[in-house]
Amino acid sequence: MDDSLNSLKPWITFAGTVLVVIVLYWAQAVLVPIALALLLSFVLAPPVNWLERWLGRSFFSQLPTIT
Repeated sequence: MDDSLNSLKPWITFAGTVLVVIVLYWAQAVLVPIALALLLSFVLAPPVNWLERWLGRSFFSQLPTIT
């Protein structure tokens, strides 16, 4: 019984790995834009903070009413 379980363990690991790769490939259309949005938010955070300090927060709060 123990020998049969040991012989199946590599196949179970392989099947799990293949399943994870297939799911990630299928979810690529959703995960790539989310990852890019997260990276872009980290890149844009310092310039936005600098602009808020330079122009003041009230400028950004009035911006939607101006346009």
